[in-house]
Amino acid sequence: GCYFFVTYAFKAWAPIFMIRAFPEMDTAQAVFHGVFWFYLGAFVGVTIGGRVSDALKARRPGVRFEVELVGLAMCIPFILMMAYAQGLVWMIVAILLFGFATGVYDSNLYAALFDVINPRFRAVATGLFGCGGCIVGAFGPTVMGFLNDAFSPRISMASLAIFAIVGALAILCARVFTFNKDKI
Repeated sequence: GCYFFVTYAFKAWAPIFMIRAFPEMDTAQAVFHGVFWFYLGAFVGVTIGGRVSDALKARRPGVRFEVELVGLAMCIPFILMMAYAQGLVWMIVAILLFGFATGVYDSNLYAALFDVINPRFRAVATGLFGCGGCIVGAFGPTVMGFLNDAFSPRISMASLAIFAIVGALAILCARVFTFNKDKI
């Protein structure tokens, strides 16, 4: 849920954040820069994250959780970099790397679930997992809007790092405390 919260909030507010961070930027440029670099990075991250976990899976059964943990933890510095970037080039680099990190996380989203769910329950688990994540994620844009009004766009963007930290800690706990009992 924390991952969805972060990405939904980012995608909903990225163009507005770009315009507020760089007032000289027009709407079309803000939409392009706020979306294109994120998805380009995510494409590369999904590709690399998936290949790494697939290659290591036989030797290291918990690698899918570990790749997810690395991906979500990598989001944290790039969220902060986006929040406080002073120039467009640094903003683009931050968005690209944030996208890459989310792609690494995303590459194992359902594969990790299948490592701990009995095959006969996978369809239900996938539906509940996706639905639960989307419900939590749906609050992201609203909370970010509230924080935009209460504080500033930069603080609002930086606050997404808190949710990435919470999500990374949840994955760490799942990997350390429950994976070995639940693995299939």
